Amino acid sequence: MENNVLSEFCCINLFSIEELKGIKILAGSKNITNRITRVNIVEVPDIDNWVHENEFLITTCYPYKNNLDELLRLIPKLAEKKVAALGIKPKRFIDTIPKEVIDCAEALNFPLFELPPQTTFSNVVREVMEQIIYGETKYLSILQERIETVSKKIIQGNSLQEILQLIEEMINNPVFIVSDSEYFIVTDTTGELVETNKSRLKWENLKRIKDEKPSIVMINGANVRIRIFELEDSQAQTFAVAVPEINSTCSSVDTLTIRRLLNLISLKLKTDSIYVSVESKYLDQFIYDWIFGGIRTNRDFQMRTRLYGYTLPDNLKYRVAIVKNNNEQESFYNDKSLLSRFRIYEAAIGTKTWLTIYEGKIVVIISYNPKGELREPEILKNITATLCRVSNNEKFSLCISDDVCNPLNIPKAFEEAKNIYSSSCISGCSEEIITWDKLGIYSILTLLKPGTNIKKFLCRNIGPLIRHDREHNTQLLETLETYFRSGNSIKDTAANMFLHYNTILYRMEKIKKLLNIKLEKNEELLELNLAVKLNSIHICNFEEEI
Repeated sequence: MENNVLSEFCCINLFSIEELKGIKILAGSKNITNRITRVNIVEVPDIDNWVHENEFLITTCYPYKNNLDELLRLIPKLAEKKVAALGIKPKRFIDTIPKEVIDCAEALNFPLFELPPQTTFSNVVREVMEQIIYGETKYLSILQERIETVSKKIIQGNSLQEILQLIEEMINNPVFIVSDSEYFIVTDTTGELVETNKSRLKWENLKRIKDEKPSIVMINGANVRIRIFELEDSQAQTFAVAVPEINSTCSSVDTLTIRRLLNLISLKLKTDSIYVSVESKYLDQFIYDWIFGGIRTNRDFQMRTRLYGYTLPDNLKYRVAIVKNNNEQESFYNDKSLLSRFRIYEAAIGTKTWLTIYEGKIVVIISYNPKGELREPEILKNITATLCRVSNNEKFSLCISDDVCNPLNIPKAFEEAKNIYSSSCISGCSEEIITWDKLGIYSILTLLKPGTNIKKFLCRNIGPLIRHDREHNTQLLETLETYFRSGNSIKDTAANMFLHYNTILYRMEKIKKLLNIKLEKNEELLELNLAVKLNSIHICNFEEEI
């Protein structure tokens, strides 16, 4: 495999041309690496109308021998047309190259050479073009080899990450794919780089880089040139290949390699998308059957898991988690592409997990070995980190069941996770990991079933407050709820409700009067607090009876 950057024929290579022994550079040495793709002889005055970019021009100055001012005016025109360099052979028609011409070329950083008096132009054209053609032949050979290698790997079924890693080896620079939805496809090499610099590598920052021309982006604290190659794709998302020039500047063969491989990469993306879509459909059906009790025997479970390429030992434990979004401004629950992204990074979790979306909620089944090297807290931490990575959302909780030893008990664990999810929504708990022990009294209240006794209990304890609020448009019940949440502190209640201390004091006195209590006895406080919490979870509709 060719790993070295292919050397192109540049101005500096003119010093190695046999016919140009003794050549001198008079100006523009800063651009001595200008690429040369052809040679042309200038012996007519209007040559600037016919020159091409990257052309090396050589002249005896015959057209300018009686008017060197025209030569001076020619230099800016050649620089503007991105001519590689100008070589002048003195002694025949002009004695020396005028200082004004040299100064003009230097000011424009335009390479200007003095050719040896014995130079034969035809020999220069032949020698330079031989080297250019040899380089281009080698260039095309390397390009063909690279395309054939990548094509073969795609046909053999290598993953997109493996394809990108192969390209990285070819061009000696990191390569990753980014979409307009901030979905990244990375290799082992670029994973950490992208994760560390994700804010700077967002689509919003990269989309301004057009036509594969490098632009400067801050990466790992340094200014790095990065090239963007947009992929043609019929899907809803727009994808692009990004190449940060961290290790070396991309050569022409490197950039052409990426351009020629874009169609193959795009085809691979589409194929993977279709495969994942079909696989996800059947995998989702397997997960639904599992969590709803459609898998009735261990033999059936083992057969279904083997069908999807899983071999699960008998000593595993399982937990079910439902993801609760705590970010009101962002929602990722119905984003099916999130499942695909999660499965790409699943290996980083360290254990087998299953992810699906049910009723707009992300459901995760977690398996782990209690005696394995990776402990359960680390696994849960890896799951939350992976969800953050694929969703760009850091404000969510895992509402997670207790573990079960038998995979056939997953339906019970799923019901438990649903109850924890509901209870956490009611209680307002937003910790990263939510289990029953994090929910306090709500873990019991949410399990109560509505009945006549609960209705009577609520009517007796908070009925007068609800009636008063309804008839007088007051907020006594809300004030009482906030009072309990504020640790029975009138000062904190006033702060949490953004009201004056005396306003809360007045309302609390009104509550005591309506309920005919003093709020001094622990039993009174407990009974009233329970009534408020039971009402908050809407366990039954009793207000119509008040």
